Amino acid sequence: MANCGEILHTPYYGSVDSTLWFIIVLGDFISWTNDLSLLEEMREPLLKALAWCTDYGDIDGDGYIEYAGHVSGGLVHQGWKDSWDGVPDPEGEQVKPPVALVEVQAYLYGAYRRAVRLLKLLGEKEAAQVYAEKARVLRENFRRDFWVKEGGYLGVALDGAKRLVPTVASNMGHALFTGILPPQAAKQVAYMLLAPDMFSRWGIRTLSRREAAYNPMSYHNGSVWPHDNAIIAAGFRYCGLLAELEGLASAIFEAALQFPYYRLPEVFCGFDRRPFTAPVRYPVACKPQAWAAGSVFHLLRACLGMEAVPGGVAIRKPLLPAGVQRLRVKGLKVSAGEVTIDFEKRGDLVVCIPVERKGDVRALIET
Repeated sequence: MANCGEILHTPYYGSVDSTLWFIIVLGDFISWTNDLSLLEEMREPLLKALAWCTDYGDIDGDGYIEYAGHVSGGLVHQGWKDSWDGVPDPEGEQVKPPVALVEVQAYLYGAYRRAVRLLKLLGEKEAAQVYAEKARVLRENFRRDFWVKEGGYLGVALDGAKRLVPTVASNMGHALFTGILPPQAAKQVAYMLLAPDMFSRWGIRTLSRREAAYNPMSYHNGSVWPHDNAIIAAGFRYCGLLAELEGLASAIFEAALQFPYYRLPEVFCGFDRRPFTAPVRYPVACKPQAWAAGSVFHLLRACLGMEAVPGGVAIRKPLLPAGVQRLRVKGLKVSAGEVTIDFEKRGDLVVCIPVERKGDVRALIET
């Protein structure tokens, strides 16, 4: 769009959370590879990304990341739901900027936690303490400001007047993998997401069908996005909600079987699953699409319970979606080597069988 002159300047930065995801991905990459030379190379970008969070991302100094959407010709909404109507209030009206999205604050918490470890590895002990304190304060304030007490869930955002917007949307599910919520609150959010108004049985909708703006054929207000569901699934794993994870993973897997080449599209419609029907296709969905392709691996990691640990990989209480009996993960790179592991359903258990190991790497398996 920038190259075609559809927006006024290039490059155009219209994403409020990309900086946070950079920190999260860097932290996870270092955990898996222990590549300290790359971390040293990324020292300055990491410090600049952290500085952006406070100096530019936090417009009013309240500890939250907001976007204003004031650039002429640019996006109004700058979270992942970036359509003009992507952040509705319960009456179906659009939330007025500056907007502090619920998932963005959770990403910020996840970024701060990873930054603490990275800064310690870089010898920046004082900076690590600063961001550990920022994470603590953010977690405390987040529950106070985003929790909808009457319903027991997270609202979608704070609006320009710092009022909580209690719309029931999938955004709250992105908070689960970061650890920003205490266990009981996390379970309440998970159960809310799997209630019939949110869970179509092909996947979790972007918006509750009880909301005024709900439309199962809309882009962001009732459709099902595989990447959205994969991030939520990672949160279910983090919170130990394995039955819920298996149900969600099975729904997405069964949806994939209904598309050409078993290829998950960018988005599909949020109609309820009924006997002898397939997911309703979204007419202009990208297919293939990078987020959707990546969601398969993110979902798979959640199912298999894979985590990087010093010197290797841990596999804790793995599961497989319904209809998948066996799976091989081949050439998984971790630390200074790689491993190949088979997973197979045997009754109610999924057993792990290490097949091959190269280099100095170990696999810790807990079934």
